[in-house]
Amino acid sequence: MQFQGKALGGSSMINGSAFIAPSRASIDTWARLGNNRWTYDALAPYYSATYSVESPDPNICKDMGIELVSNIDPAATPKGPVQVSLPSLVEPHPVAKAWNEVFKGKGYNTTAELFPIQSAGNRCYTAAIDPQTQKRSSSDSQYGGPASSRPNLTIATGATVLKIVLSGSSSEELTAEGVEAAIDGATRAFLATKEVILAAGAFHTPKLLEMSGVGDRSRLQSLGIPAVINNAGVGEHLQNHAMCMRTFELNDNVRAGDGIQSLAFLPLQDRAQQ
Repeated sequence: MQFQGKALGGSSMINGSAFIAPSRASIDTWARLGNNRWTYDALAPYYSATYSVESPDPNICKDMGIELVSNIDPAATPKGPVQVSLPSLVEPHPVAKAWNEVFKGKGYNTTAELFPIQSAGNRCYTAAIDPQTQKRSSSDSQYGGPASSRPNLTIATGATVLKIVLSGSSSEELTAEGVEAAIDGATRAFLATKEVILAAGAFHTPKLLEMSGVGDRSRLQSLGIPAVINNAGVGEHLQNHAMCMRTFELNDNVRAGDGIQSLAFLPLQDRAQQ
């Protein structure tokens, strides 16, 4: 079972308000796989344009044994609309500090960086929560809401996109002209005047491509979908993370923390750290 956010704002409306960015090493892997311009350095300005982050108290970081070292150009300080905070660093907590010390003893540092150098290690919990209002900061509240007043924007709710409308006489000449969607029991076509941007997330983006005839020909044929572009890679190689939660009993004189305190990322055995 995979929980997904079927709401305005998508999965930024669920998942504990967590704001978990990939490591810089993970992003640079995209470039090594052939997307030469998709490096962390190239994408950092675009990431910075989407969020703003509350700087933690350096004294609390020092007391908790947390690294806070950034090589981001001060001119590129994040100034985006999504508000990010570090709830676990509002005040020092003995359990979180002990957790950090254990990982340090195993060779893993704890960092408050949103985009750490490598994935393996311990991170402070970061959340898309406005530190001033204590409210969730979602893509809808920070982007959709302000944009909804534009005269050239219509937001359709209760709509399910069925497929991409493609035109062209061959797979090399296909053009995306719009989408078909089911609304109130009827199928409607929405045609674009400029371009179609497919941004349906890690699960629904490949699903929509396959429903539109773009994917592995044998799989599409078995589902009764005419293949217009044969691409066996569509819908493959999804890498979801395995998650393990541990429960510990505390001494009577130790107060449990409020909510998530940290997230540990450990490499699989015999797997290089990234």
